[in-house]
Amino acid sequence: MKFPRCILRPVFVSLFITLAAHAHAKSLHEDARNLRITAETFRSVAVENFVEALEYYSTPSANLKLVDLGNDMWPVTDPAMGWSLYFSTALVNISNIGSDKQTVTFAHPWSETLLLTLWQEDAQGDLRMTDATMLINSLLYGEDPPYPTVRMWQALDLYGPVGVGMYNAGLTTGIESLFEDLTQEDIAGLDADLLDGLTFGASKQFMEYQADLLPVLRASDGNAAQVRNLWNDLSRDVAANKAQFDGRFSEQMNTLTLLEDRLWNSFIPVAYQSTDNSSLLMLASIENPDLFIAMQQDHSPNGPVLNQLDLFSFNSFYDLFLTIEGDEE
Repeated sequence: MKFPRCILRPVFVSLFITLAAHAHAKSLHEDARNLRITAETFRSVAVENFVEALEYYSTPSANLKLVDLGNDMWPVTDPAMGWSLYFSTALVNISNIGSDKQTVTFAHPWSETLLLTLWQEDAQGDLRMTDATMLINSLLYGEDPPYPTVRMWQALDLYGPVGVGMYNAGLTTGIESLFEDLTQEDIAGLDADLLDGLTFGASKQFMEYQADLLPVLRASDGNAAQVRNLWNDLSRDVAANKAQFDGRFSEQMNTLTLLEDRLWNSFIPVAYQSTDNSSLLMLASIENPDLFIAMQQDHSPNGPVLNQLDLFSFNSFYDLFLTIEGDEE
């Protein structure tokens, strides 16, 4: 049976449009995958050797930017070591996919700072960083200037891991729209005094983040020493696949024992809070910064008592945030 050309032509046009749309979607998916893999690899290399990461994944102009930012962020210590510490628990987000200059943000949720970077393919087709700017999260949360240089998750009347998880989820949902169609010209056009102020604010917040951890790292007071000892005991129990804590934490302990050794051994302290009644220690994974552990101990006359033990995922908070936003619409 023959069909008139007037019927076949719209069919072919429709088929062509459909195939083109699928090809474009596939291309964007591949672009996103390549960008994320490159950004995650850069982060991993930077943790071990920041200079080597720049050599493989950055351009000379971006190198100069990062050197200047590093000198401002860590004026009295080795900036390369500072960057390695920063990237060790930074979360990677990508946006502006498929454009000439794609956006990668390295968000450090524990200090509430964010490194905004632009990436572009070089002549060989390899993705390289072309620009970098340091921001503080209060700017991205929509606060009015002068932008507060505080870690806002700590000001919430929420259990620590819930506060940092929900604040980061709100930031993540806004990154794609905030940085859509961002170009190097946009960054270059920002007020120089504003950028200097943001870098200073980021340096202040990161130093405060580090200072908060000193009691645990040095075991300089009784509560910090006790919670660190609890963590050391837990680490040994997980490594030995056994649980010696109260039975109420058996489920959490069983979950932790399922983690691969390399992942388990990569958890480092990222937050410590203490009151007269309790102490909270949080640890994030260098291997996968999306994962973090929270353990809270109560202070008692008979010694510390483990009260909370949980493994969290920033992605889970992101999903929860989207669900809450959907319910409110």
